[in-house]
Amino acid sequence: MFRNKLNEEVLSLTQKSHTSVVTADTCAEAMTSILTNAANQAIPRTSPRKTIPKHTPKAWWTKDCQIMWRIKNATRRAYLRKPSPDTYLSKLQAEANLKRTITNAKYNYWNNFANNLSRETSEPRIHRLISKICGKKTSSNPLMYELIHENSHYDNDTDKAKLFASLFSKKLTSKNQNITTQIMTNPIYQPRPGSEYINHPFSIHELNNAIQHIKANATSSYDNIHPIWIKNLSPLYKQELLNCYNHAWATSTFPNIWKCSSLIPILKKNKPKHDPQSYRPIMITPVLGKLMEKMIYHRLLWFVEKNNLIPHTQTGFRKHHSSTDAFIVLTNAINESLSKNNVLTAAFLDFEGAYDNVDHQILLVKLTNLGLPPKLVSFIKSFIENRSFIVCVGEKVENPYALIKLTENDSELAFKIDTGAKANIMPLKDFNKLARKPALLLTADVLTSYTGEQLKVLGTANLKVQYRNQTPQTHTFHVVCTDRASILSRQSSERLQLIKFVLSVNNPAPIRPAIQKLLNEFSDVFEGIGTLSGTCKIYLKEGAIPTIQPPKRVPFALQAKFKEELDRLESLGVIEKVTTPTQWVNSLVLVRKADGSLRICLDPVDLNRAIERLHYPISLFDEVAAKCKGAKKFFKMDA
Repeated sequence: MFRNKLNEEVLSLTQKSHTSVVTADTCAEAMTSILTNAANQAIPRTSPRKTIPKHTPKAWWTKDCQIMWRIKNATRRAYLRKPSPDTYLSKLQAEANLKRTITNAKYNYWNNFANNLSRETSEPRIHRLISKICGKKTSSNPLMYELIHENSHYDNDTDKAKLFASLFSKKLTSKNQNITTQIMTNPIYQPRPGSEYINHPFSIHELNNAIQHIKANATSSYDNIHPIWIKNLSPLYKQELLNCYNHAWATSTFPNIWKCSSLIPILKKNKPKHDPQSYRPIMITPVLGKLMEKMIYHRLLWFVEKNNLIPHTQTGFRKHHSSTDAFIVLTNAINESLSKNNVLTAAFLDFEGAYDNVDHQILLVKLTNLGLPPKLVSFIKSFIENRSFIVCVGEKVENPYALIKLTENDSELAFKIDTGAKANIMPLKDFNKLARKPALLLTADVLTSYTGEQLKVLGTANLKVQYRNQTPQTHTFHVVCTDRASILSRQSSERLQLIKFVLSVNNPAPIRPAIQKLLNEFSDVFEGIGTLSGTCKIYLKEGAIPTIQPPKRVPFALQAKFKEELDRLESLGVIEKVTTPTQWVNSLVLVRKADGSLRICLDPVDLNRAIERLHYPISLFDEVAAKCKGAKKFFKMDA
């Protein structure tokens, strides 16, 4: 059914008008829309699982184990309801059968796992399989942790996403662009054997080969196109997709829609989870753009290996090579030096952010000097420039929009900035106000408003947009039939520098005299910790059993700071030293703050369960208002 829907979408697009100008961007948008529309019609959607299982099922657990587990529970319940020799014997037999089934399942799974191991099995795959066998589960999701950066705390998804975007954008931007013009020389192109093959259009065989190398269980990008869809494309859609790739290849243009990636922060191993610097950015590119990358990669790899452009000592990222080759060379050199009583010096270098800070201009010059065809170099230039990413942290939060005036094709129009919009919207009435109206381009995009209303799209138009004295930029707008205001999307708002990330605000304005007078008059209220009059009593449930939690060890490096913080809290009267035996003992948890100091946290988990909760009725407003007659001062307290 999915392939039939694909064919219908392709035929409906080809039967429409062909008078519009075809570009690499319009082709890519059309292919993306066709695939998305067909999937929405053929593949039913389900709501995401909101509950997280308490226990991760082990890899060796089979259906037979599940059946025997249920039989064991059923016989146990039967024995508890009606104890007898027969029910007791049935319970013992069920437990023995379950134990035997689990033992066989473990043996069979481990046997299959060991038989499938070979020298080509990667270490990460072995590690994942062993973790599955042991039933281990790890969490590197930043949603679960509060982030601390420069003494500021970030506890909601929106603030975390903005923080990651700010930090990663600095890392992923080259810092060497200023010195490029000083060290860059004019590239010298000398054709090499195989250059004519590089310039040929892509074939259907290359496309099928790239599809085979796509992992079906990989994560989808921001466009929500799953790789499993690519494995089930119809022949008609493949041909249209191949035409789109060849058009982009002929014009040496990589579509902008495939330059945007989803960025997922992953916690590094053995790193503090509250530090945003401990997270590694994982980029997930759109799968349709990834297909074209693989076809270019295969051609480039063939060209490099054919002309021996990579030294034989380079063993990483090459077919039939691995890090084991370098290890063998190093081991041989060590043994040879030992046998000859010579001194061997080895240098191990690890450049931080080496790939992130590669100068693009120098890279293009080196590629040209290596003899790569100019067409391929131009395509790589288009591929690496104007990249963008979207940080994925939790659910998206729609921010309120603002109103801004822009100059479009020599006409001034008002727009609403909507950071939750994915496309620029322009009503037909505003489009007709333009002094210079371009021709509308045919599009297969389907636009839906936040209320679920589907907008009628007349076409797209590429307009030059200018805000104040900025340099005009070209943006794509969808012209629709609606009476609403024009909308500027988040991506366009960022490009026009209309929105920016604000992580902290410092207000240097002096305090007003009236506020300063209150601070001076009631200084005892605003200084120190402060306490309320009276005594707070905690009542325990009848029959509550006191518990003594085992003490948690304090690292040796933190013992001095820990003692200093305890003395400070004791001097302030927050805590009191106890030297006599006590029935309730709770464990402490130490948390290092951003400024290096310690926060001492109490974990009274057992005490909380034993507390008797007191319930007090809240007075109605009429009852409170009746007592406030003649009152002049009011205050609100949040405890």
